[in-house]
Amino acid sequence: MKMKLPVKIKNILKDKISGKERLFKEKSLRRILFILVLSVGVILLGFRLNLLSLLPEKRGWQDYLRQADQFYRSGKLQKAKDIYFEIQKKFPTNPQMDWINFQLASIFRESGLLHRATFFYEKVASNRSSPLYFEASYQLAQCYKEVGDAERCLEFTQKLIREFPQSEKISEFYLMLADCLFKKSD
Repeated sequence: MKMKLPVKIKNILKDKISGKERLFKEKSLRRILFILVLSVGVILLGFRLNLLSLLPEKRGWQDYLRQADQFYRSGKLQKAKDIYFEIQKKFPTNPQMDWINFQLASIFRESGLLHRATFFYEKVASNRSSPLYFEASYQLAQCYKEVGDAERCLEFTQKLIREFPQSEKISEFYLMLADCLFKKSD
């Protein structure tokens, strides 16, 4: 497809030039015009993309959660913790709040901050409809055992035995119960 040349360029070409020279100049001018139009297009596209990057990014809680979980899996616990807290602040009603609290509890437990871990495990363990209810209750009993709070350990261990008698961890629950009773008797 031939590109039409502007009138001024055609007038330049009308000078007394031979056919081959005229054809060569016309092709050269078309190439220059094409490169010019292409360059302007690229510049405008780049400018538009720069403007788009200046707009505030709308991220949903799912994006934050994905990023936090990725940091947690890669062992970057501080970054994961910061993002989980950010999700709690920006999206307090998101449907994954039990997961976020469970992850925060796990981060605090891994960091040796057992009292903080128990706070977040209790948030999850207080919601019986949570899919993390069992695991949070179990981790909570473990934390209380590690902290030395025999009373609370006993409470959560009995709850586990009562509510999950068919669990594959039932023998572990009874051992934990015995430890709690032994510590309580001291």
